[in-house]
Amino acid sequence: MATSAANEQVVFGIDDGTKVTPKPILNPALLRSRSLGFKELMDGETTNELVELKLGTSSSIDRVAVTEVLDLLQREEVTLEDGNCKLEPLARQCAALWKYRCNPQPFKVLAYRTVPKSSVLSNSPSIDEQSGSSTSGSLGGRPRCWRERRSSRSCGQLITVALVLGHEELLGDEIQVAVWGTQRTVETWVPLEKDIEG
Repeated sequence: MATSAANEQVVFGIDDGTKVTPKPILNPALLRSRSLGFKELMDGETTNELVELKLGTSSSIDRVAVTEVLDLLQREEVTLEDGNCKLEPLARQCAALWKYRCNPQPFKVLAYRTVPKSSVLSNSPSIDEQSGSSTSGSLGGRPRCWRERRSSRSCGQLITVALVLGHEELLGDEIQVAVWGTQRTVETWVPLEKDIEG
């Protein structure tokens, strides 16, 4: 939109494929400084006075996650509520941070407050049991680490959070689960091929 920076008015049109939701941006300058992707969208062409923000068909990023990321990135000082945060919404926010090349710093503390903090399940059959493989064998009565009950879905979400927020210990633990802990495919919501070496 061709207005001066001080008077700039920006409204994103968040299109999730079912409807377009307008989202006014109250601090465009701060948002530009914290996200290359959103900056490019704001500096690009607009349609019907809205900056088009198409989420596409990906199931990893939804309207709620994008709205929460936009809100947090516009705050001068980001303060996050105390307490724990649920894994799936945080993983969706992290996927949005990655896609729109945002500064993840304000979100980093959330990696330590995620629930669950691991892909270990407590009261359900292991993934290998569900897929028909045997899980016999243990050390000292405790299942081997790669034979504990694991959730491939939680594992992929935890890897997403760990990659985006730079939580190396969590990333290492969940990569071991992905490699040794299940025969099922672990899907992450950010690409891995350029980020993990060795």
